[in-house]
Amino acid sequence: MGKLKEKDVELFLLENRDFFVNHPAILAEMDFEEEKGGVSSLLQRQVARLRDEQNKLTGLLSNFLETGKENEILFSKIRSLVLQILDADSHEMTKKVFESSLKKDFQIEACSLEFLDQKSLINLGDATKLNLLKSEVFTGTFNIKNLKTFFNSEKIKSAVIASFNYGEEKFGLIKFGSEDPIKYLGEADVTFVEFLRDVLAVSLKRLNHNV
Repeated sequence: MGKLKEKDVELFLLENRDFFVNHPAILAEMDFEEEKGGVSSLLQRQVARLRDEQNKLTGLLSNFLETGKENEILFSKIRSLVLQILDADSHEMTKKVFESSLKKDFQIEACSLEFLDQKSLINLGDATKLNLLKSEVFTGTFNIKNLKTFFNSEKIKSAVIASFNYGEEKFGLIKFGSEDPIKYLGEADVTFVEFLRDVLAVSLKRLNHNV
């Protein structure tokens, strides 16, 4: 029979958790070199480990509950914004509720919704070297000239730009801006803007048909 490996002993003890209960004499023969308290110290270490695991689980649960609360608040804000957009009875009212909600409820420093015809959108795209007809969401720092073109301000350092079509040669342009140069560097805001873009497109198309 080959020599037992430590892993084999570990697996055996895990599968037979009452082993030391049934063979208490073995504990007396065991040598706990790093602890003077013998079995008592072993139990203390076990309790300490379990307490540490409990603290970690408690922390994870707390974070989970906090995240759930934050998500619930965010969902409520988004729901309110969407309902206001769908309830708007004109382009002007859509623009008003969109911009006011994003500034108040989502703390967007600079945000706007503009309505452009196809020619104006193409000219804006040519000036900024962005293909705005693609309905793509652009994020990042851009360059100073582009940021000034979009926001008419030298304070804005990063931005999110998205365009959408809601009728024949009718386009909307969403602009988020921040004085923080790293605010919109990642992709975190893309999904949110895409969602708002699609809601606006549906609502504005409905208004077109009602005219």
